[in-house]
Amino acid sequence: TEASLVGLFREAGFVVETSRYFNWVGAVGWYLFGRILKRPHITKVATKGFGLVSRLRTLEERFHFSFGLSVIVVGRRPVE
Repeated sequence: TEASLVGLFREAGFVVETSRYFNWVGAVGWYLFGRILKRPHITKVATKGFGLVSRLRTLEERFHFSFGLSVIVVGRRPVE
């Protein structure tokens, strides 16, 4: 989770500059195909569909969603 990764950064002595979830489009696709449709693997049709909806990923630059497949954390080690 974002909170656990931020905690690890802080425990290691980093100052967290920013953190957020990333790839919400992939998370929606995973939930739809893996959880709802119970597909054991990604089909060719799903891959093509992902290509079409991946244009929505530009929204990630404008809006920060509270879910995603990945977490991005940027930290810096303080100067001593």
